[in-house]
Amino acid sequence: MSMQDEEDSTSFITRWVVVGRNARLNTEAATSNLGFDQQCRHCEKESVNCSLLNLLTYPWIEEKVRKGLLSVHGGYYDFVECTFEKWTLEYDRGKTDESNTVAVKNRSFWR
Repeated sequence: MSMQDEEDSTSFITRWVVVGRNARLNTEAATSNLGFDQQCRHCEKESVNCSLLNLLTYPWIEEKVRKGLLSVHGGYYDFVECTFEKWTLEYDRGKTDESNTVAVKNRSFWR
C-alpha cells in the first residue's frame, strides 16, 4: 500500500508488485476512512479478487464459468489471527451486451 508507482520499471520489486497495482487503487478508493493496517488487509483480499478476475480473461476459463461448469474460488489466510476466509466468484456475463457482473458469494470464515 505504501509503494508508489515508480519510474524505474527495471526494479525487481517494482515488476513483482505491479500486479497488485489495481488492488491498491481499488483499496485506496474504497477505504480512505480506514487505518493503514486495515487498508493493507483489504488490499491483500482485493489482490485475490483481481487474480480471480484475471482468470476470466482466459477464454476457456470464462466459457466454463459462464456455463456453470467451473467455479472460481478465492482464499485468504490471516497468519496473525489464525483464520481462513474463502469465497466464490459469481460471474454473470450480460446476454444482450458486453457488460459483465461479478459478485462474491458463499463467503465462509474459519477460526
